[in-house]
Amino acid sequence: LYLLKLAIVGYKEIRDGREQKDFDYDLNIMFCDHDELWVTENIKPLIQERLPNFERVAFGDDDLTLGMHYLDAVYDNVERSFKTVLLMSRAAILDHIFMTKFRIAVNHVSDTQVENVVLVFLDDIPVGELPHLVRLYLSEHRAYLSWTEDERGQEYFWNELLKRLNINLMINMMIPDE
Repeated sequence: LYLLKLAIVGYKEIRDGREQKDFDYDLNIMFCDHDELWVTENIKPLIQERLPNFERVAFGDDDLTLGMHYLDAVYDNVERSFKTVLLMSRAAILDHIFMTKFRIAVNHVSDTQVENVVLVFLDDIPVGELPHLVRLYLSEHRAYLSWTEDERGQEYFWNELLKRLNINLMINMMIPDE
């Protein structure tokens, strides 16, 4: 009965009350060094073309705050960003520094209770090869997208990414009354 009621009535998404202008960065893109070429060829042109309102973008380590310890600077960028995109690839899951960045972003989601992180899988990685923390994050039905080489799939990917970059939802762990 509960599932039928949920299907008919639906559920209410609770949006984060803060807006893009309340943050220092509109977007924070984190990736391992191995994926920098993909970012330069794909993500940067998309943001310039389709997201003109996203003017303050932090791309990887180049835009970390100078004068801070590395991990503190990573946390600072995550905390001061409206949305964080983590690019997951086979190289990224083997990179300990990238996985530390992932952990910082996931901890920030847990602390703030705001869904402001989007995972983008650049490679098709079997579940058994994913690190435990990534599997745990995905098991909670968090937002993720998968890159594809198919042209129609890429159009769907870009549309979904743009949609997810424009809103932040609050995490809702409450089970509605039956």
